[in-house]
Amino acid sequence: MLKPDVSRKDRVRAAQDEAARQTPQLVGSRLRLLRQYLKFQGSEFHTQADLAELAGIQQSTLSNYEKGKEDVMLPVDVALVLCVAFATETMLKLEWLYRGDDSDIKKSFRDWLNG
Repeated sequence: MLKPDVSRKDRVRAAQDEAARQTPQLVGSRLRLLRQYLKFQGSEFHTQADLAELAGIQQSTLSNYEKGKEDVMLPVDVALVLCVAFATETMLKLEWLYRGDDSDIKKSFRDWLNG
């Protein structure tokens, strides 16, 4: 949270930075990275079809989310299903999917992302 003495210009810049991290394209890229990591880890759930079935959506819908084609953000209910399903492997959090905040994800996942 920003301090009250922060200038309006700085508050606007912070809001713009936050919005820039939440575009459908960036969320889609993170979704794709999740699948790649799951494959790297040898998970049986690493294809678009696997994740789509798990989340209760069509594979083509997941594909569109990954490509950032949908002008609609990945729905939170779908994101939550993925977070719960892959908690053990990744400690996946909504903050990472939507904002790119990797501070609370599993170290091995963070290392793979940064490697």
